[in-house]
Formats: sequence, structure tokens, C-alpha cells
Amino acid sequence: MRGIFILGVLLSSQAVAEERAQPLPGGHFYFGPGLQLPYAGGPSLGFVPALQAIVDTGDWMLGADARAGILRTPSFVLGASARLDRFLQSSNDSFYAGGSFGALDEFDGENYGGDGPFVGAQAGYLWGRARRWGRAAVELQLSIPLFGERPNKPGNYVYRFASFGFRLFL
Repeated sequence: MRGIFILGVLLSSQAVAEERAQPLPGGHFYFGPGLQLPYAGGPSLGFVPALQAIVDTGDWMLGADARAGILRTPSFVLGASARLDRFLQSSNDSFYAGGSFGALDEFDGENYGGDGPFVGAQAGYLWGRARRWGRAAVELQLSIPLFGERPNKPGNYVYRFASFGFRLFL
């Protein structure tokens, strides 16, 4: 029984060594859809489709995102951002972390809310770094608006929010 365990360890370490020996792509452009499920303190999650583009340099991903959807009933969100992420492992599947900045517009049906710059931080896990297409990722992202309410509008319709996201790169 102990021999089977030792054989399994030796074979798996060889597979890991072979996997890391393969070069990971760098300088490739990826584009694809995404879906964010934001939570802004309300009774339910929002639903925000997104489009994403990235350039993978090997250790870093430089990208842009555009999103529009329901942030929290009755609030909507529109946004565009640039982002920079760093891979935390050199393996085919890897964790990453990074930051983002851009512009958001949070509003309801009567133009309450606000618009302006925001900053964000994200951490995620990407499957298939060595693939030329068909990469997939899940991530958590925190978005912090750097703006307040529109002038002369009552209420509080500007929210900080955390999102659970799904990303697919074609």
C-alpha cells in the first residue's frame, strides 16, 4: 500500500514538472463575455453582463472592461474600466490579483444617483493559461465610487459594491 502511495507521488511530481516546463503564452490578445453578480447591500444580487479584452504578457494581464446592468433594485450601473492583474503562480491554472480604475454611472429610473471615477481591486482564478482560446476565470471584485450623489437629488443611490464574476476569453 505504501508503495502505491510513493509511486503516485513520484508520477504526480513528474506531471507537475512537465506542466511547468511548457512555455506560457505572452503577448496574446483575448476578448470575451463576462457576467458579474454584484452585491450592494440590498436584499438581492444584481445582474451585470460585461465585455472584456486583455493582453496577456506572460506574468501580467492588461485589460479593459465594459459593463451595464442591474446593480440593486431599483439601481442600474454603467461602467468602463482599465485593469492590471498579476499572476501569482507560473502554472497552467493560476490565481491572480490586481487593480482597476475607470468611470461608473449609478442611477435609477428617475436619474437619481451619481457618476464619476471609481477604483477597484480584484482577485481571481484563471483556468487554461497555456490555451490560445477558451480560457475561463472566476473572480471577486470590489468597486469603490469616488463620487457622490448628483446635486439637488434626494436619496442615496451611489453604492460601493462587491461582485462575484465569471469571465470567458475566446
